[in-house]
Amino acid sequence: MQVTERDRVGRVAEPVEAATTGPNPAGPWLCNSARCSRPWLPYPSVETSHAQEHRVRHRWLTDRQCHRCCRQRQCHTGRIDSGQPGVTATTIRVGIPYVDLSDVRQFGITLDQGNYPDAYNALISNINAHGGIDGRRLVPYLVAVNPVGTAPATTACTQLAEDDSVFVAIAPQQTDCYVQQYHLPVIAGSFQIVQSDAAPNFTLEPPLAAYDPVQLAAFASSGVFKGKKVGLFGGGKTDERELQAVQAALKTLGVRVVKSAVDSAPAGDEAATYQQAATITQIFQSAGVDEVVAVGTG
Repeated sequence: MQVTERDRVGRVAEPVEAATTGPNPAGPWLCNSARCSRPWLPYPSVETSHAQEHRVRHRWLTDRQCHRCCRQRQCHTGRIDSGQPGVTATTIRVGIPYVDLSDVRQFGITLDQGNYPDAYNALISNINAHGGIDGRRLVPYLVAVNPVGTAPATTACTQLAEDDSVFVAIAPQQTDCYVQQYHLPVIAGSFQIVQSDAAPNFTLEPPLAAYDPVQLAAFASSGVFKGKKVGLFGGGKTDERELQAVQAALKTLGVRVVKSAVDSAPAGDEAATYQQAATITQIFQSAGVDEVVAVGTG
């Protein structure tokens, strides 16, 4: 059996296979894929926001399942012209989370890199004046991001992916939120832990882990680790894979690693992060660590 999905303006979208499992399998709005196999609810009123619409229609799913399903099945508001979220026949939505340095002036940092919105808008206006991209006009969605901590970058990611439904994000920090949680491609993203099921990060920079063996070999050659008891510190759970790679590289170099630890505090909880760091410091001191290698976000 097939169910034809319609968007709120009545345009027929792609047929989708009906789900045979989950609550109310005979419901009118269904999606059967590896990541989203439960029924959808009918569209709410036109006034309901896109984010609320997702939560209502996918109340049985996790956020990650919901948004991946929505991106795959094109259940976004407005016309469905291109088969891609954030793209219509005439426009492409582009997310631009830029660093707001005004937030760090309270710490005595007076760095001034100019006006990011003005710069991005000028570039995009020039692109649009010359025909846009593939005949489509770029529509920028700019979000100022406080560079202190990781929570502001995550909030910007959620806003651009859920509320603004952008097609791509340019130069975001905390890239994993975009490419893994929302399966949203990025350009020149930073601080990414590569996973095979993530959306692409189009960048000329290799992942951080690619530098580790080269840097560690240089440190070892210069005698940094000679006679030292080394501790490895990962700043978050996403650093565990890189931490293992660093540990293997140090073992190859004959460096003695006596203790490894990862800060497992919830993302965005700075108080818990500081407490974890203090606890790990005590553990390292008890183990006699006199050289610490910080891995990933550490």
